[in-house]
Amino acid sequence: MVTSSSAPPPMHSALRARFGISLFFFTNGAVFAGMVARYPEIKHRLGMSDGAFGLTVVAFSIGAMSATILPSLFIRRLGARATSLWWTAALALAMGVAGVAANAGYTRLFMVALFLGGVCDAIVDTAQNSHAMRVQDACGRSIINSLHALWSVGSVAGGAVGALAATHGVPLAVHLPAMSAVCFGLAAHASRACRRPPPGRHTRRHRGVRRMGAEPPGSSAFSRSRSSA
Repeated sequence: MVTSSSAPPPMHSALRARFGISLFFFTNGAVFAGMVARYPEIKHRLGMSDGAFGLTVVAFSIGAMSATILPSLFIRRLGARATSLWWTAALALAMGVAGVAANAGYTRLFMVALFLGGVCDAIVDTAQNSHAMRVQDACGRSIINSLHALWSVGSVAGGAVGALAATHGVPLAVHLPAMSAVCFGLAAHASRACRRPPPGRHTRRHRGVRRMGAEPPGSSAFSRSRSSA
């Protein structure tokens, strides 16, 4: 007899979760790329040499590297999905502030915003990949390569919007905050779409073993029985 708990998850639920996590990856690629397309203008506004500007934008990477221990702390406390959403909000805010700072010629504020953006991006990257594993389990097949491909698509889209904004003379203080707001809106929609992905085959099998009172290999009871034998 097949119970409802052992039945396969509804396909539309898995597809909805996949759409949500795909949108998360897309927005993460887009939110920073819009600024990269406007680096020449930012360098000019800040009045910096090539070398000085290169050292300034390294702040983003330094921020990302300094956040290596943070993702696990927030994922354990908030969950991967919530961590992805709220730190995407912080990343969008940092990119918006960076745009305003660059437009006004505030070099130090621009550097601080890039550093904080790197911290936020590192947390989002780990959290969305963690949640992607749950969605992948629900889908029953590998989707992680397509998700990273969508990150690249988002990066190209963000860069294209940035190039278009530069071509038409849209101020940095308008373009980057507006783009950050749009990306956060998309991330909020993505978070709702990929809420509670249905359990995948591996998860259902594990729960079924627990329900029947059996211990999976590697458990303490299994180890005790082997040692006593």
